[in-house]
Amino acid sequence: VYYYTKFFEKSLESLNKAINIGIEDKDDEIYFYMGLNYTSMNKDDEAINIYKKCLEINNENIIALYKLSLLYHKNNMIEEALSSLDLAISKDNNFG
Repeated sequence: VYYYTKFFEKSLESLNKAINIGIEDKDDEIYFYMGLNYTSMNKDDEAINIYKKCLEINNENIIALYKLSLLYHKNNMIEEALSSLDLAISKDNNFG
């Protein structure tokens, strides 16, 4: 809810609470939403690291791969951007 109302710090606080009680190993979406928050706050390095954590939990999350490719592109990391995007497309032929 906090993310959609643009209370990004509050959203991150809630997501970190979920991690602290041990939910993170079960749900890659916690990290996905953390990545969205960091991206919205223009904290690209943090967002990249969080999306990578999301993908460690669920390497089939093509939206996280796509978001990661956008961040790489934004930061002029073209090879990484193309690699992430290619991986997303390889996991779902309808993607892209």
